[in-house]
Amino acid sequence: MVGAVLLLSLSAGATDAFAFLSLGGIFTANMTGNLILIGLVQRPMFMHTLVSAGVSVLLFVAGLFAAFWKTSAARSKPRITSHLVHVLAGTTLLQLTVFLGWVTEHGRTGFGLECVLIGLSAVAMAFQTVLGKKLFGSLGMSTTFVTGTITAVVEDVIDHHRGGRVLRTFSVVLLCAGAFANALVIELAPALGGLLPLLIVTTALGLVLRAEAKTTAPGGSQP
Repeated sequence: MVGAVLLLSLSAGATDAFAFLSLGGIFTANMTGNLILIGLVQRPMFMHTLVSAGVSVLLFVAGLFAAFWKTSAARSKPRITSHLVHVLAGTTLLQLTVFLGWVTEHGRTGFGLECVLIGLSAVAMAFQTVLGKKLFGSLGMSTTFVTGTITAVVEDVIDHHRGGRVLRTFSVVLLCAGAFANALVIELAPALGGLLPLLIVTTALGLVLRAEAKTTAPGGSQP
């Protein structure tokens, strides 16, 4: 499960790079960034930014509501539940939809379709945010935003706490690595900007399904 959650951090970085570079300079994982963009009234094409960033924030919140409702019975510890698997499967399906929409209409994407892709991507990021919180929220880490994670790492260093520090540090590093890697993909093949997030989250889903199969197999521990 640790590997799957770290992959989600990598996916979040790749997703935000795709959204920012290909979908009009908007974030779909970093809601703090979107709220700042909404306040930048002097930014060129501000109304465009206002609408698209607003769509991202609103759909992210809607995705949080849906995922928290779905997983309300799941415990906040690294154990597999069918609800969490469903949420991650939903994330994968949403990333697939975004990729297909982008690669099909690349170069002809109007503002309406752009907002649809932003909204779908934001819901995907909301889903995986809930997944990370349900599994490792007690360690003070998230797979989509790292301000709190960085704060927790520094606090651990000062207080000489080792529990979860390595995991949180890797989460931050992988978020940056995902953004860097997908920026290179977009530079070389702009139409494939949505592919890397899809591949990463699909791999994470595979790891989770494998772990679930082990826990439900005869002799395995039940979640």
